[in-house]
Amino acid sequence: MANPEHFRVALEELRDRLNRAVNSLEILRVLLPITPDLDELEKRVKETTDTYIGFFEPTIDALISQILVLITVITEKKGKRNDSLNKLLEEVDSCPDFAPDLSTSAMSGKLDGIKEVVGRIHQKRHNSVAHLNVMAEGRTIFLDEIYKVLQILQEILDDIYLANNGKHWSFSAWDTRDTRRLMESLWEYKILEPIADRIFYSATQDEGDPSRYYIPSELFEKLEAAFDSFKPLRSG
Repeated sequence: MANPEHFRVALEELRDRLNRAVNSLEILRVLLPITPDLDELEKRVKETTDTYIGFFEPTIDALISQILVLITVITEKKGKRNDSLNKLLEEVDSCPDFAPDLSTSAMSGKLDGIKEVVGRIHQKRHNSVAHLNVMAEGRTIFLDEIYKVLQILQEILDDIYLANNGKHWSFSAWDTRDTRRLMESLWEYKILEPIADRIFYSATQDEGDPSRYYIPSELFEKLEAAFDSFKPLRSG
């Protein structure tokens, strides 16, 4: 690399990859709650993903694959990639002016602190993604472990970014409320669709006014109860 402009471009590319990994994980944490005791909203999310498993299984699979691949690329060993984090630190050692006052030994120490989990991520990336078996293999690395790894990587890149241009990096986070709204809508559809189906087939037309239809009070009450059940999600 040995070029200040190339160094900055590589740093920006790493930041972009890390952003995508973090944001993918945030979406995954909505779709795949891992707490032992699920709250009511998490139970609804799980029921919804189970109901539409034909969509969510490959979606979760793809998110896990992307996270494993991105972390692997970012943490590739020295010499293998020109744009890995280790390569950037190697360049700073060779050209200290790229990031004045940065302690590369301190950064390497932080990487050593997550080496065990990163090693498992590399192995899972090889075994799972290469063999298209992420669902069976990838989830054995817990999401909270991956989250901690990404936090450390953010800290390291922020330190390098600050030493390189005197500013803290700007992290662009996706709004997980979009994912939550999607799950909310699917939950509502799951509840409303059978009621709407019964209303459609049970409604009777008013003989005196063809524009007016009557539905059984039982179904109206079910509809009211369904909308009442949506309130906790809508207020969240």
